[in-house]
Amino acid sequence: ASPSLFPAFDPSVTDYVSRCGDGAPVQVTIGAPDGTAVSVAGRPWSSGRFTTTASRAAGQAFAIVVRPPSQVLKAYYVRCLPLDFPAWSASHTGATRAQHYMATPFELTSFGALGAYPTIFDANGVPVWWAPKAATYFTTLLPNGNVASLINGGFEERKLDGTLVRTVSGLSADAHDLLLLPSGNYIMVVNENVSGQDLTELGGPVSATVLNHVIKEVDPLGVTVKSWNVMDHIPVTEMNPQWYPEVITAGPTSGGAYDVYHWNSIEDSGDGHTFILSFRHLDALYKIDIDVGAPPSTVVGEGVVWKLGATASPTTPALTQLSVVGDPVYTGGSHFGGQHDARILADGTLSLYDNGSGLGRPPRGARYAIDETTGTATLQDAVSDPQIPRSFCCGSARRLSASDWVIGWGGNGTGTESVNGLRGFAITYASQWFVYRFVPILPGTLDPAELRAAMDIQFGGGGLSAAEARGSDEPIPNLP
Repeated sequence: ASPSLFPAFDPSVTDYVSRCGDGAPVQVTIGAPDGTAVSVAGRPWSSGRFTTTASRAAGQAFAIVVRPPSQVLKAYYVRCLPLDFPAWSASHTGATRAQHYMATPFELTSFGALGAYPTIFDANGVPVWWAPKAATYFTTLLPNGNVASLINGGFEERKLDGTLVRTVSGLSADAHDLLLLPSGNYIMVVNENVSGQDLTELGGPVSATVLNHVIKEVDPLGVTVKSWNVMDHIPVTEMNPQWYPEVITAGPTSGGAYDVYHWNSIEDSGDGHTFILSFRHLDALYKIDIDVGAPPSTVVGEGVVWKLGATASPTTPALTQLSVVGDPVYTGGSHFGGQHDARILADGTLSLYDNGSGLGRPPRGARYAIDETTGTATLQDAVSDPQIPRSFCCGSARRLSASDWVIGWGGNGTGTESVNGLRGFAITYASQWFVYRFVPILPGTLDPAELRAAMDIQFGGGGLSAAEARGSDEPIPNLP
């Protein structure tokens, strides 16, 4: 085909893309074996070697339907990529478990402000679903099957076919994470600037404006049900000294505040009121109870169940520090470096993406067994990738089985699934693109046919029709 297909044609691969999103014709050349007829884009059946064309707009598809001597039809689908869809490469070289992967690549210079395409790839590395370009770097597949993007200080929830379900706006939402709880409410984090904060212990001014975070549970209308103020319970002195030059010396961000905490993920512990928070500039995770220490309480440490990460601060004895066991990073005198994506697994263990930022070591996915009775976090396993020497921001790590990890190597444009430390699947974007998260979607979660139908609806007229998917309605020609 011209423009070319991705991947190269393989009879076992059903879905393809072509960079034909400007509506220019795709020239398709078919070489059909004896006894086989082919219909392209619903046109009459042909056999042998022939060339035809199909024209579609970005997001729309056409079918290539093959009728072999067995008369059992086989359909292949070619969908047109937008011309500005980021360049990527993919390889599938070994065993994997995920059926799909979700990513929202962005250009680091803009952190999604210039627009990004939330994308679902299949296990061949083919973009089989994407949303229109939007100013976001976070889109997630919710448990109800919808997708939600953090955008414009709130979030938009849509069905896969693009139908708007709800918009929650006007909350100054932080763009890093969003959860849908079993109750139907949402957990999000709201940013606020708080002035008059003493940063002298960090080498800063005596009266500064600090970027604070407020954890909120909101109902589907965006009405706050519960809230928990980070600054009230985790003081600014918890900031790890390694971040002083980047945050304190460099001064306030473009928003006019010192980014002391830099929250980046939240995870429901499973009871609906305790959550795991990750803070990049504290180099630590905190388990908090949103029902304890909620407004109007302002007692330091109240509502903090434990802290895992950088060394305990002597100024905050109320924070319960977990001791790390069996982790060579900690026994060697180091700690997490700007970690992201802390998650609770089905067996109760905790995983995270440890960037290793600023510490002179490569990033890793790591998993710990947490014992709240003994106050310990024992390393169970960790995985790195020799092709990823550093990770200065972002990233995700999801463990699928004993030796299977899917990792978005934050600050790089690469997402992988590895088994026993060996890459079985990888997607790598062009150099200017970065992956905030690279999230696996297990088999049975999404149906490929439903994804095709959702794309056809989302991108409107000219989409794939039922008639086209079964080939031409004209009689089959006499075949050699």
